[in-house]
Amino acid sequence: MSRLLLDLGTSLPSAGKYRLYYAASCPFAHRARMARMLNGNLDDAVLPSDSCVGQTKAEGFFYDPPEPEFNKKFIRDVYLEAKPDYEGKFSVPLLVDRETKAFVNNESIDLTLAFSRLNATGSETNPLLAGMSEEEMVPMLQNISAQLTAGPYKYIFATEQATKDQLQAEYWATVAKWDAVLADQEYALGAQISLVDCVVWPSVVRIDNVYARQFGLTDKTVRDDFPNLQAYLNRIADRYPQILEDLDMPLIIKLYWQSGNLATHCGNDPSAPVPAVIDIFG
Repeated sequence: MSRLLLDLGTSLPSAGKYRLYYAASCPFAHRARMARMLNGNLDDAVLPSDSCVGQTKAEGFFYDPPEPEFNKKFIRDVYLEAKPDYEGKFSVPLLVDRETKAFVNNESIDLTLAFSRLNATGSETNPLLAGMSEEEMVPMLQNISAQLTAGPYKYIFATEQATKDQLQAEYWATVAKWDAVLADQEYALGAQISLVDCVVWPSVVRIDNVYARQFGLTDKTVRDDFPNLQAYLNRIADRYPQILEDLDMPLIIKLYWQSGNLATHCGNDPSAPVPAVIDIFG
């Protein structure tokens, strides 16, 4: 699906129109959830699900107790209820139309952009574009996602050590680039928060507690090596308390630690105690 083809309009949907499913661990789902919060008008129209509480290698993300819309335990079964002919990964984020009980979209950049468009007046002005057009913004988000968000996953799923070494070097170079960008500006695109921050912040906030400790990207940490990114994390957490309140780091760590698929590649023992939270905002 083209990133520009998901069109929920610009006017606010009716109360309770949509439900957004997510898992706290997933940075891709986090960006859609962050865009929903930054919009400031979607509390009633786009109902957030609670986070999935676990993930198995065979069956994927699950709820306990079952989620409220379809009374399903597994995200897989929510997909198949909302779109019986669905073929693909049972991933999050996932947006479902609560009125028709139908699948809407599961592409994080689609949803991030669509949520930013919706407003109380139906205006075409979108402040989260920070003066850019959608045609300019989308490839930027895709590029940042491929390098900064997907980088740690490329690393852990690589099988050759030489490839892993190259991917680790490329990843830390990307992180260092963003640290340099944020040396002279408050947000990813300058003085105004934007959709780019919805991709950058969720990616960076996972580095110290997850990517450095659990994925084996041990060369650096944000706290010790990237002061501008540390200030950036703190700035958004301070200025947008709803985003900080929504960040459940203990659950994020637990979901990564107990994920059967990731544990296999990371060398974690899912039965061992979950690592304690590192305070990244201290």
